[in-house]
Formats: sequence, structure tokens, C-alpha cells
Amino acid sequence: LVGSEMCIRDSTSSVMIDGNPFDVQVSVVDEDHINEITMVHLDETVETMYPLVRPTLDELAKQIISSQSLTDLTYSKNNQYTCRLLIGAVSEALEKASPDR
Repeated sequence: LVGSEMCIRDSTSSVMIDGNPFDVQVSVVDEDHINEITMVHLDETVETMYPLVRPTLDELAKQIISSQSLTDLTYSKNNQYTCRLLIGAVSEALEKASPDR
């Protein structure tokens, strides 16, 4: 489209697992379209010690991007602590990415 510009905002939220920090980054296009959710600054040691963190975020990201919502997400009870931690980080990053902030 001629003359139209997409506004892309990236926002991060820090997560701490056993004293090891990493960031969850959310990319929002235009006003409120969640375009991408990724993990950044994840130390290789943390990924080795907690191998389900990245696939858990990937699965949550698919659901969030598909529904454009943080509600009604499904995840295993065995992984609920990690999921809640990551959902909280995504929520915080979305708040930071809000154009009203």
C-alpha cells in the first residue's frame, strides 16, 4: 500500500530462573497485533538445565499469535509454573509495547 507505514514495536520483559536472567521479547505491529514472541539473551547453561523453556514459549507463542489473546491458553499441568512465568513475561512486555505508555 502506497503511503501506509507499519509501526512495529519490540518490547522485552525479564525472566529469572534460579538466578539466571533472560528476556521474552514481543513484537507488536500497528496498534495491537502480536506478530512474534521470542526468547532473547537465554544463556546456553540455562537452556541445558531447563530444556523445556524454549519449546514451552514456542508453543505458547503459537497459541497467543493465533488467538491474539493471553486467555484460554492450554498447557500441561506438569509445566504450569514455567507457563505461568512465561505468560506473565509476555503480558508485561505487551503492556510495555502499548502505544498508550
